[in-house]
This record gives sequence, structure tokens and C-alpha cells, in this order.
Amino acid sequence: GREYDASVRCEAPCTEWKIRLRGEDSHDSFGRVELCLNGTWGTICDNEWDDADASIVCKQLGYSPYGAIAKTSYYAEGWLPHSLYNLNCIGDESTLFNCSYEISGASCGSYDDAGVICQDINTIYSNCTDYDIRLVNGKMDNEGIIQICMNGVWGTFCFRDYYRLAASLICQEAGHNTGGDIYYAESPYASNFPILMEYVNCPEYATNMKQCNLRYYTKNSWCDVKYTAAIKCYNCTNGNIRLQPYRSSYNSDFIGRVEVCIDGIWGAMCSEFFTHNDAQIVCRHLGHTALGSLSVDYLNYDKYIPMHTIYFNCTGNESNLLDCPFVTQGKVCSDAASVACHDQNVEYSNCTNGQIRLYNKTVTLQGRVEICYNNVWFGLCSENSHYSYYAAVTICEVIGYTHEPCTDNEVRLSGSSMDWVGRIELCVERTWTTLCDKTWDLKDAAVICRQLGYSSYGAMPMYNCFTEGQLLFGITSIDCTGSENHILNCTHNGPALYNCESHNDAGVICQETVVVSNCTDGELRLVDGSGPHEGRVEVCVNQVWGTICSIGWSNEDANVICKQLGYLPFGGKARINSQYGPGAGPILMASVDCSGSEESILECSHRSCDIFSCSHYSDAGVTCERNCTNGDIRLGDESELKGRVEVCMNEIWSTICTSNWSQKEASVICFQLGYSKYGALAASDVHINYEWPIGIYLLNCTGYEKVLWRCMHYTRDDTNGEKCSQSNDASVFCMPNTTQYGNCADGDIRLIGGDTMNDGNVQLCYNNAWGSICDANWDNNDSNVACYKLGLQPFGSQFYVNNYYGVTENPSFVIGGLSCSGSEESLLDCPKQPNSFLLNCNNNDIAGVHCLGQIPVKILSITSGSSNCSCMHGTIRLKESTNYLIGEVEVCIRGVWSTVCGEEWDDRDAKVVCRITGSQWFNCT
Repeated sequence: GREYDASVRCEAPCTEWKIRLRGEDSHDSFGRVELCLNGTWGTICDNEWDDADASIVCKQLGYSPYGAIAKTSYYAEGWLPHSLYNLNCIGDESTLFNCSYEISGASCGSYDDAGVICQDINTIYSNCTDYDIRLVNGKMDNEGIIQICMNGVWGTFCFRDYYRLAASLICQEAGHNTGGDIYYAESPYASNFPILMEYVNCPEYATNMKQCNLRYYTKNSWCDVKYTAAIKCYNCTNGNIRLQPYRSSYNSDFIGRVEVCIDGIWGAMCSEFFTHNDAQIVCRHLGHTALGSLSVDYLNYDKYIPMHTIYFNCTGNESNLLDCPFVTQGKVCSDAASVACHDQNVEYSNCTNGQIRLYNKTVTLQGRVEICYNNVWFGLCSENSHYSYYAAVTICEVIGYTHEPCTDNEVRLSGSSMDWVGRIELCVERTWTTLCDKTWDLKDAAVICRQLGYSSYGAMPMYNCFTEGQLLFGITSIDCTGSENHILNCTHNGPALYNCESHNDAGVICQETVVVSNCTDGELRLVDGSGPHEGRVEVCVNQVWGTICSIGWSNEDANVICKQLGYLPFGGKARINSQYGPGAGPILMASVDCSGSEESILECSHRSCDIFSCSHYSDAGVTCERNCTNGDIRLGDESELKGRVEVCMNEIWSTICTSNWSQKEASVICFQLGYSKYGALAASDVHINYEWPIGIYLLNCTGYEKVLWRCMHYTRDDTNGEKCSQSNDASVFCMPNTTQYGNCADGDIRLIGGDTMNDGNVQLCYNNAWGSICDANWDNNDSNVACYKLGLQPFGSQFYVNNYYGVTENPSFVIGGLSCSGSEESLLDCPKQPNSFLLNCNNNDIAGVHCLGQIPVKILSITSGSSNCSCMHGTIRLKESTNYLIGEVEVCIRGVWSTVCGEEWDDRDAKVVCRITGSQWFNCT
């Protein structure tokens, strides 16, 4: 096919000894070094390639020679020849070819290409040593932004939260013999110091940064100055102890990882050798009672800390860990020791380890389970999966009681505060069991409700709503016809675990009082809408009509409802919170989650447990799409003035592809919709709809048509080869039909609401209408361009935001998110955000300006003796001197001679001026 036509891109002849960087199309400050030799581009063999060589390359390319990083096999391509070998620069050469080199070599592979990473020309030189570390801008000398020295430049690191071992090494290199915590710098770090490192990973044996794996930063890296890394190095005294809290939900003063300062370094203790006696010393040291102190294993923490290899053997009577006998082990431990301390209110008990009691001052057969350990009574965590029904039976037997008996085949509901709702429990062999929900359905639920004395009508099965995870399954694979009087009369299997892989308990919602109807399961109706296509959704379950809770109710759910009722299977709108009024009777479904492919609402995933979080004031409704009238147009999602354009074709709503989409097409659309054709904006990538098909391609209007069908266009049956994805729906921003013809040209400016002609809210003419400017990113550069367009001074303006001039009636926005440089002729020439950005602008986000007076009409002479004329933008002259080689520098800015601020003015700037004015610049000062 034509899509496989071959093409070529030829390389133009190169200039001898020219160099360039290749490898990254969007950036030119780093890449593979290529040089022109004998009219052909080639690469440099990376043997003996170092930072001194890289510095000369960067300097020759117009970047700073400082901070240049030499890279080997960098963006290697494998097919260009190597032109230079064994390059050896000192670092002060002016070009690469002043260095020592060879033009042949034998030990360089085809992919051994030399590369560089260059820094900006303004990068500052520092007399530092490679891989030195320092901390700057910190409140104390042990904290601050991390900087590393590379090739005469201090630079920063990108933040990573898993630097871990690098943190300890960084602190040591910075003069602090401790570990530390890496964190984001408090504010974006913008200065002349570049970002040098994107990533660092140090092995355990590393003693300096050179031994770490360093990934250098380039401009296509993921981070920028907002992600500058800082560190706070620990500062501790030998013997100090602290706890790293275990999770925010626990009491941070009592439970946590033990961290001890040894030799000035905070470190954790190995849990394998940390005993309850050691825990007593820690808790006492921290001001808690030693009574009941416990050593805890296997708790996970987010923050890393190095592990001490000193193992203590405390008796429990010492005042400090360092007073305990200890040994130094070579074994490295991976699990840190934690402790659970207690406050001073813990009571001593002369009980035996493992002894159990029920604590309840009023009832003897029930109470909190307590176990004795280290002469203290402790409770048992009920969230522990090991504490089950059978554990409770064992506890009761241990203390001399028996568990609750039952009668075989008896049925009850448990787990809920409501009698008619809950988990189904069945007595099998005098033991309560549950039912597996694997095959649990409407008919099974009806039988259970009938057996319990409730109505079988409206019975709703529940899945995993009250699962307690302890009782065994009594029966599985239940299959009722719905007419049985007892669940055991239904077909079922024995309690084989493999028959219920989900391990969830079956539940039921029975109805106390219901109105029986002659409807079938899953049947739907819409109630209290303006027509048969909309209303509150009611579903039939076990011959009872009920509503659906709108928690999680979505357009996908609405589409299934509409499809089931015979309407279009897309375009349905979900209505929540009883938009069509509250219903009556039971709420039968909640948290419905349809994929859209279901044929019935009962096939959708739903969670009946959530019914109890709803009332009829949360009933779900829908509005279904009906077939439309060919030729109609509308804005999608029931929008006004702005939105996605939808057109009716073949009695189905379709969208318009944004190819060739402009203000002319937008004007016709807005006019046909009953809005003004003036000021219409064309927008794309906003108000996207993934349901309606694209129906119109390559719409091409003159702007004078009354309806879009008079415009040239292609349909989805004849796209003229045009391809368009669902994310390319066309949208418009219209102005009200009261908007008048502006009699102005695109880009014209006027000021409204100010006290003088020089100030006010800025309005821009667009598409023959005056519109407002959104003040997002509005600054002096933008306001200077506006003033210049008005014929006022193009500098010194004051910009204002938030409708500063208090105009009560402002027209719609026509532009926003400007990023002018200040040299543009019109605001329309400035870079700006797409029109979709205007959706983020509020009515009060109006840009304003105060301009200086008009541009002086006084004619200025360019040089002494020349004829009088206005100056040309960008020209330079030397003024107020009898010698044409000496004088004050003036630059023409839009017809006005202006001086240059002398701050940071240096010889390099002077050389540029001399070169432009045609003077010899070798001795410029």
C-alpha cells in the first residue's frame, strides 16, 4: 500500500572540522559527538575520553566548559566511522582540533562513541574537586540542599525517596559521621547551580561518591528544580535512644523501631538477638515503665536506617543499653527490633505466662479475653486472623466453660443489627456453620426468607456483606427452585472447601411488608419522568418493585438500563439523588457497576451491603437517548454557550472531527444554535465524548452559511482518506446572541473601566467581537504588548488581574494563558494556551493594564552627523563621545533609544556590541 512508500533523508555536505551533538532531537546540549572530517560526519572513539575533552567540545559549541561530563558509548549508533582516536585535551584549548589526537586506531568498537553533557553558558566555575559534597542553604550546618562537584561546577541532585545508603555516605562526605534523611528542598531551588545528578545508588562497600552508581541529569530527565534533593544529617550522642513510630494509627510514644546512637550514628538493632530484657531497658530509658515491655519482631517501616552489628545481653536492671554486656557480630541482620512500651499505669500481677481470663466485672460467662505475659495481663487483638471461632471455643474450654450449642437444621441471621438482614447460619452437627455464596441467587434467598417467617417476595441475596471468616461452610453449591420451605430441601453439596473457592458467606435481605406485583426478575420501569424515556429506575426482584441506590451510579449503568428498555445503548445520562423524586418500597440494589455489555441490570456487578447507606432520597434515575431528527445540532452534555458539537445523522447523534476546524466553522455552528456568530472560538481536545461516533470530517465553511450543512464536508461513509480518533471531537465557545458586531480587526485592543485612556480591563477583538482576556499567566510582558498595540509606551506598564477595574459586565473570554516575550506586535502573536484552557477561567479572572503615555514622536538621530529619522528596532549606537569607538551603549526598542543597565555588564557583553557596530573587538572593555 502507499503507506509503505520508501523515503530518504540526505545529509548535506558538512563544513570541515565542524562538530555537533546528536542523539536527542528535542535537545542539543547533550548527545553523541560528531565531527566533520574530509567532508564526512564521523564520531570520536571513547578510548581515553574524559571531562577535559568534554569541556573543549562544550566550549566550542557555545556552552560552558565547566561542568561538562564525558560519556562513553553514549547514544551510540554503530554505523558512522570513527574519525578521531586517543583524543587528549588539556582543557584550555579553544577547539577540539587543538588537542592531541590520532586519526586511526585498532581497539575501538563500532559502538564505542564519545558523548558529552554540556551545561548552560552562564554556569559558574568553582575551585572544587570532583565528587566533593557540600550542603547549602540549610538552617544548621548538618542540613541543606545537596551539591556535588563535577568538572569545576557545583550542582544539585534530583530528589529520590529511596537513596538510603547514599544518604549515609552523603552525610559522611559532608563532614557528618552519621546517616540522614533525604527530603524535598522547601522551595524550588533556582540559581546558577545546575542539576548534575538525576539518580545515585551507592553499594554498601562505598566509601566515597566516586564508587556510587551515578546517573547524570539531562534536560529530558523526569525532574527539574522543583525536585531538588536536600538532606538532614543525624546529630546524636552515644547511648541516645529513640523510637521510629510504627504507622500513624499507633501510639507513636509507645510502639516503634528501636534506634540507638553508637559512635555518633543512629542505627537499628537486630531483632534476632533483641530480648524482652533489652526492651525493658529501652522503655525505661524513654521514660516509660519497664513492666510489660515487649520485644516485637517483623514490623515494616517506610524510612530506612542502617543496622548496628552490636548485640546486647541485658539482665533488665541496667539504666542504659550501653551498660549491658554486648558482642559484635559479623552477621548482617535484615529485621530491625521494635518494642512495645506502656505507661506508668500498668499493674503488676502474680500470674503465670499463658494464663487466660475473661475480664468483665458484671457478667461471668463473657468478657474481654486477657492473657498473662511477663506478669502483666494483655488483651488479644480481634483483627488478628488467627483469632477465630475455634480459638474462642478453645478459650472457653480452657477456663472451664463450653461453647454455644444449637439444634441441627436450625437457621438464623447474624452480623446485622436488623432482624431481617444478615449472614445466614445453619446448624450442622450441633455447630453453627455458614452458607457458601458461590451459587447463591434470588431463588435461594426467597427460600431462606420463607423459612425464617418473612415474605419470600422481594428477597435479595447478599454476597460477602457479613462474612466473618471463622465458621466453616455447612453446605455448598446450593440450587433452589424457589418453592422449597427449607434450605436443606434444595439441591446442595457437602461442606467440601474446594466447592467454594471464594470463601465468602451468603447473606440475605428479607422484606417485612411488600406489595406483590406480577413482574419478572430483572424487569425495569421508569417512573415520574417527563416522558417514557426518563425517570426513576425501578427493578423487579422476586415479584416486588424496588429502587436502586445512586451510590456509584454512572452513565455506563444508565446505558444498560436504556438498552434493556429498548432505547439507544449509548448516550444515556445517569441521574442521582432522586432527581425524579423519592420512590417507595424497598431499595433493592446499590453500588451498581456495569461494563456496558450486559443485557440486564441484574447481570451488572452490585453490592447489596451498601443499601443500608442509602435512603429513597438517593434513588437512581436515567435519561435515555431517543432517535434524533436528521440535521439537528446541539451542544453535548446539555451545555450552553460552550461544549462539544453534536449533529444528527441517520437518526443518531454524531460528532465533528477537528481537522480543518477554525473560527469560520465555529461561527456557523454558534449561529445555527441561536447564539451570536461573532466572537465564536473553535476548540479541540475538550468535552470529549467516547460514545457517539464521528460523523463529519473536513468541515469547510466560509463563515457566512446559515447552517453547517451548507458547508463543504465529508461524512463517515466518505472520509476522503481523513483519519480521526474519538479524542478529536470538535467543540465551540459561543457568545450570547446579544453580542454585537465589533467593527474591529482580530488582535485590536481596547481598555474598559479605567479613569483615563491609558488604563482599564483589556479587551481583545476576535472574530468581529470584543472579548475578555483571562488573567492566568498575565504579566508585564503581556501588558507591554497590549500597550504597544494601543500606540502607548511598550514598556513600564503595570499589569492587573482579578477584574481590578471592577467592570460588572464583561464579555466572554477569547484568549488566555499568554506567554509573551514583550517583542510581539500583537497579543495574537504571543504563545498561548489552547482555547480549552479558558474552561479554567472564572468570571472575575479579567486581565487589566495601566500603560505609560504615548510613544514619543520626537525624531532621534542615530549617529552624529546623520539625518534625522526614527530608529530601527534592535539597532545599537554609542552616544555622547567625540570618539566613535567609545561611548554609552543605547539600544533601539520599538523606535525609542534606550540605555542598558550596567549591572553584571562585562567584557563579553562589550565584545558583542563592538562586533555588531563593526569595530575591532579584541581589546573591547
